[in-house]
Amino acid sequence: MHSSRPKYIQWSEINSVGLERLDAEHQYLFELINRVFDLVSEASGTDNLPFARRILNDIVEYTNVHFEHEEKVLASVQYPDLKKHQTVHQALRNKMLEMQKQFDRWPTYSGAREVLRFLREWWTSHINRTDAAYAANEVDVGTSRWMRSTKTIAMG
Repeated sequence: MHSSRPKYIQWSEINSVGLERLDAEHQYLFELINRVFDLVSEASGTDNLPFARRILNDIVEYTNVHFEHEEKVLASVQYPDLKKHQTVHQALRNKMLEMQKQFDRWPTYSGAREVLRFLREWWTSHINRTDAAYAANEVDVGTSRWMRSTKTIAMG
């Protein structure tokens, strides 16, 4: 893999939601997406498809772990749009399972790249819009309550 090549999906401070643990989870998801991109962009033939499939499966699993954790944090501070946030999360779970099944049936490099395009657009939009809304909401309500309420959960 070429370390000098730009990352497919780039984390920056603008993506931060203000909680170290959630930011770290988002960064890890970006890292997994970049790993798949590296595998499918450097490949000739089908040698890397099993590895790409394995990492795509890891993305699905880790997304579920992250969503459960994030929803727990939001519930702990009685985030008013939690149900809406959970609905958005469930829609992604459903879409990812659909894409995962399709990729399992027809594993191709173009299929993997299609999944990657979707994941990059979805995660970037979700973090910068939907997740940013809860971060902004809690900052407006009172940063000290947000940090105090979530510190224990985020560290656990």
